[in-house]
Amino acid sequence: MKLRLLVIAVMLVLVLPISISPVLAEEPHQDISPLTPEEWKVYRELSRRIKDAYVDPVDDKRLFNACLAGMAKLDPYSEYLEGEAFSEMFSDSENSAGVGLELRIKNDRHQVVSALDDSPAIEAGIHRGDVITKIDGKPIGKLSLSEVAKHLRGKSDTKIRLTIKREGVNSPLEFTLTRKIVAYQTVNSRLLEPGYGYIKVRAFPRNTLEKFVEAVQSLYRQNQGTLNGLALDLRDNPGGLLDQAIALAGAFLPNNTLLLSTEGQTKDATQEYKGNNDILSRGDKRERGKLSDEVRHLPLVVLVNDQSAAGSEIVAGALQDYQRALIIGTPTFGKDSIQTILLLNDMSAVKLTTARWRTPKGHSSAPEGITPDIRVEDVAATEQDDKVLASALAELKLLRQRPHGKFLGYTEK
Repeated sequence: MKLRLLVIAVMLVLVLPISISPVLAEEPHQDISPLTPEEWKVYRELSRRIKDAYVDPVDDKRLFNACLAGMAKLDPYSEYLEGEAFSEMFSDSENSAGVGLELRIKNDRHQVVSALDDSPAIEAGIHRGDVITKIDGKPIGKLSLSEVAKHLRGKSDTKIRLTIKREGVNSPLEFTLTRKIVAYQTVNSRLLEPGYGYIKVRAFPRNTLEKFVEAVQSLYRQNQGTLNGLALDLRDNPGGLLDQAIALAGAFLPNNTLLLSTEGQTKDATQEYKGNNDILSRGDKRERGKLSDEVRHLPLVVLVNDQSAAGSEIVAGALQDYQRALIIGTPTFGKDSIQTILLLNDMSAVKLTTARWRTPKGHSSAPEGITPDIRVEDVAATEQDDKVLASALAELKLLRQRPHGKFLGYTEK
């Protein structure tokens, strides 16, 4: 099963399952054995046969790009980026319009994970668990999420019609939405009830730690300066920037605590990452300084599911290894690789797997994922039916009764 999750918000924000910040630099090259005359002969013969026999005309540029794409496709996450794919990787989506849906592909169906606040989708009444079957009357079948993205985004104030299958409803539902710019919030928070906070982290883009700190401070203000426990929701979070995932895990653990180790061919790819300020940007250092020490000892439950990947697994794995948090939900996706964006001389790029990571205790998340401490199936169609969240709140209350037990603060065990 491939991890596929898309956020359609302002334009249609594609949250890629990458767990390291883009590095726009060249690696020192190693000598590569040249192709033999026989290998070049095969290449030229294949090129000629394709141009002569393919159903449509094919030029040399297209064949060359196909060769580059094939060279880079060493695993599901590595790829050659040129043209539109390259532009979208570095584009700022905040000035394009969309419908405010977070989607994933599950069982070959385009399923709604959530409708964002103040979006056309939520205003129309589209729910978590709804399945989109048609866009403007055309079946979307097995389109990729990026292809669905192209259909859903567009200019502000333009119309789009979605056909939706909803569980328990026999006939398809039709929704006509008007695209608009929607503020995509990667971090949201609220009080579940007095004393118990909830923070949802949808991905790990830039400024995730800053938004998390703001959310924690907001919860403390709402509850008159104190909290009894916190539920951290990483469900359907496909990852993002490595430093932001490390920063979030480190927010709950003492400084200089090992958070993960990585291994790769290069020196930079083989590292140990600890919860100290060395890995943080100047802004993140400032933000983490705003957190009180109480946060490191606050009863904590982390919610995960089969679409929690990469950065989400780094956070859950570190907190589980140190018994700092109780992990609830279903096994995570199982992505243990790290990708780096490398610019090429022609301003194309390659997204390349450069390392694999392990938890502080040396565990890999691949292929089974992080196993939760308490398994609860993530089948809620609406927030009111969310059994995982209900279980998290119940466990937080139990943890509160164990002031010296595990899962209540850092332990070396």
